Parts: sequence; structure tokens; C-alpha cells
Amino acid sequence: MEHIYSLKGSKLMQLDEVRDLGVINDAKLSYEKHVDHIAKKANKAMYPATIMYLKDTKFDWNLTTGFEDSVATCHRNPYFEMTGGKMLGGSSSLNFHIYGRGYPEDYNSWAEITKDDAWKWENVLPYFIKSERLTDPKILNSPAKIYHGVEGNLGVSRDTFDASDFLDAMKTLGHESVVDINDDTPLGYMNALFTIADGVRQSSAHAYLTPAKNRPNLHVLKNTLVHKIIIENKNAVGVEVLTKNGVVTLKADKEVIVSAGTFGSPKLLMLSGIGPKERLLSKGIDVIEDLPVGKNLHDHVVVTMIYKMNKSIDFESFVTDHPVPALVGYVALDKCQKFPDYQTQNYFAHPEVLISYCSFEARYRPEICDNLYYQKNHLVVQVVHLNPKSRGDILLKNSNPIDKPIIKVGYLTNKNDIEDLLTYVEDYNRIVNTSYFNNIGGELVTDHTNCKAEFGSRKFWMCYIHCMMNGVRHFSGTCKMGSVVDSKLRVIGVNRLRVVDASVMPQVVR
Repeated sequence: MEHIYSLKGSKLMQLDEVRDLGVINDAKLSYEKHVDHIAKKANKAMYPATIMYLKDTKFDWNLTTGFEDSVATCHRNPYFEMTGGKMLGGSSSLNFHIYGRGYPEDYNSWAEITKDDAWKWENVLPYFIKSERLTDPKILNSPAKIYHGVEGNLGVSRDTFDASDFLDAMKTLGHESVVDINDDTPLGYMNALFTIADGVRQSSAHAYLTPAKNRPNLHVLKNTLVHKIIIENKNAVGVEVLTKNGVVTLKADKEVIVSAGTFGSPKLLMLSGIGPKERLLSKGIDVIEDLPVGKNLHDHVVVTMIYKMNKSIDFESFVTDHPVPALVGYVALDKCQKFPDYQTQNYFAHPEVLISYCSFEARYRPEICDNLYYQKNHLVVQVVHLNPKSRGDILLKNSNPIDKPIIKVGYLTNKNDIEDLLTYVEDYNRIVNTSYFNNIGGELVTDHTNCKAEFGSRKFWMCYIHCMMNGVRHFSGTCKMGSVVDSKLRVIGVNRLRVVDASVMPQVVR
């Protein structure tokens, strides 16, 4: 049986693959008391949990790519797992908590692409400040406080363990120790900021939906999958959804807002007749608007470098309220540059933590994880390419909305990305020459890689990169501003329809 509901003055927020921006928009739209706002969520709410154990569970959409055997050669499976949160808060409920905003150059480039100055950094920054509730006294008592907020919904805190020896070592390599990464100090190393406050994960559900949950005009439908956007005469008028009680049609007087994530939003648009013409016709879908939906998929790429520390470090001094002691660094090869080429995330890890990361998160082969476990304490470093050129694609498997999309992630398909990563890992590995590393007996672990070339040679690093690379899960770009949506996030050629999630980003922020 099909049920039809219509709410006067309603806005429908479609969230069958819930993402952070969708939950934020739920809360923001429900401020409008004259608007009935329905959020449809195929998820199960949950409390914050251990970060490395939610992948490949009922809280994950469990999407995968096709075979990718030319990269990730040391991984357990010949494909990548495209982890995404299937719960309230979406991926903000299972990510690694590290808080970042991107750089002015990122948003200014969006403004150029869309020809809309609203996306310029000077216009975006006030919204970051408004959203934030920073609790770190070191930043708040420094000149950097002007870039942060203290009254927003999103709690942000800092890891406060003493890493002065490590920071001093990085300084000898030309990297400054900074209080905060911002317009005045865009490069350097610092204790990481986390979306954690009062010991609680600050998912978008916790930060935005919880305060709004009792508003009478906010309706949340869990365990609900949207099949199709209903479009009449180029106007989005509602959605067709699948619930436990069957198919339901929801009508909207104002507009439909899609926030299904970088994989879910293009899938839904294509199922609804918005996408590449030839692809839709091949699946028997009537074409409403011919747009490059699904193209431009990209993600930050990371290479994990694991250093064993032969001399014991007092890890008890590193105990904090955060999951793992962490430092972040933003590095530009040209020191005159105002934005970084690569980021490093530096985790000081017990063998027990490393085995969890290796086995559950990175999914390296069991023999690799076993080998690493029986060594000493470790420094686990993720070298992140912040401006990747490689691009992938999202396609429909068929016209059945239940089936998962085909994901061609495209990691390292642009050779420039490989060359860049080679430069970045070589640059970071200079740390082994510092007195700090000599004192602790620090050494890059390489025997698990099976890279036979001479250590330090170009062939060695190429092998190492292909072995230890991974995605960061910052998936973006499949409903790109300027080609699928306009600067106001309205779908081009279709009225009353917007997309509001990371899929609209022309280029993922650094």
C-alpha cells in the first residue's frame, strides 16, 4: 500500500545516507517555525564508540570499490572499503575526530568556480566561528582566539600531552611549533584539535540534532530509504520512500533538500532521472536533466609510515581524554607558500593500539599486522596528500534503489599524485636524522612491505607507497558546484531541489 502525506510549508531533507551537513540542516531549518521539516534517515542512533571498530558493521553502509589490485598491494582485500556512517550523525559518528576547516585558498577557488563571492574565505569564516565551542585555554588566551568561537554547537578540544621533544625535532627540520593553524600561522606542527568535548564525541547529531529534537516542526524518520525524488514539470515536489510499513510518498510545498553524501546523493539523483544521459538510458531511466552527476569523485590519499622506537617512551605521560595522543603538521615544500602541500597525523601508539589500527582500520594483511605487533612501541604517521588530482566515478548498477552503486574511486590514477607522495614521504622521513630519533632509536619499519629495491631509492618509495596507501574517507565532488548544482546548491535545470553535502565540493578542502 502506498501512503501519501503532504505538509504545508514543508521542506523535505532526504538523508538515506546520513552525512554531517544533513543533520546540521535539519536543526537549522527547524528554527523556521512556519516550516514543517522532515528528515528521513536509514540509520540507528548510537552513542560514541571506539573509533576503529565501527567499520564493516551495521553502523557502516559497507560500500566497496571494484578490484584495485594495482594499488594498496599490502591490503587484506583487493578493493577499498568506502566507510560511511549509517546512523544519526552519519560519518561524524565514526570518523577519527580530528577537527579541520580547510584553507582560504580552498574556498576562494570555489568562489571563482561558481562566480559567487559568498564562498570566499572572508565570508565563510564567520560561520565556522559561529558553529564552534572551543574549550582549549591555550588558544583562547592567544592571538589565535579571533579565529575561534566559544558559543557554538560543535564542541572542540585539544590533546594536551607534552610532545615538546617531538616538536623540537620538527623545528630542526624547518617546521615551526604553533598554537593553532589559521590565517596568521598556516603552516607548522601542533597538538591536534578534536571534535570531542566533555569526554563525548561531538557528532553532528549530538551537536545539532539533540538540542533541536523537541521542536514540533522537526520530524525524523529512521530506518527509511528514499527511492526517488518526485519531479513534475522540472519541479521537485516530494520523495518516494521505503519504510517498514511499505512505500510512502511525502509531498513538499517548498523544496526537497538532498543530503545523502558523496555516494548517496548522486545515486538518488540518477535514479530520479538527473545524470549523464547515456548512462541513464542504458538503465531504462527516463532523463529529466542531462548533468555530469557521479563524476569528479575524489578523496585525500594517505601513506602510513610506521616507526618503531627501540627505547621505551613513557606512554603514561601521554594519557589524555582523547583516543590516541596525536600531533598534526601542515607542511609546504615552498616555505613562502601560505597553504600546505601535505599534512601529517602523528600518533604515539602502544602495540595494542597499532594492531587495532592495522587490522580493523587500515585492513593490512594479517602477517603484516602480526609482524608489527611483536615490535616495540610505535610512532604511526599518516602522510596525507591534500590536493589530489586523481578522479573517480559513481555509476548505477541498475535501476533498483536497493542495490549499491558502482564505485570507481580512481586512487593514484593521475601519475602526479604518485610523484607528489614520493616527495612528501621522503621529506617527512628526514625525521630519522634528528637527534630526537637517534635518542629513542627510531627506525622506519619496512620489512613487512616486501619492497626489494634499495632502501631510499625511487623504486623503493614507489613500492612503499603502493603498499601502504589508503584513502582518508574525505569523499567529495560527485554533485559538483558549477556543473551539477549552482552556487546556492540548487540542482541545475530542476526547480525546488538542492544538494547539501560534501558531494557539491568542486575540490576537497585541504
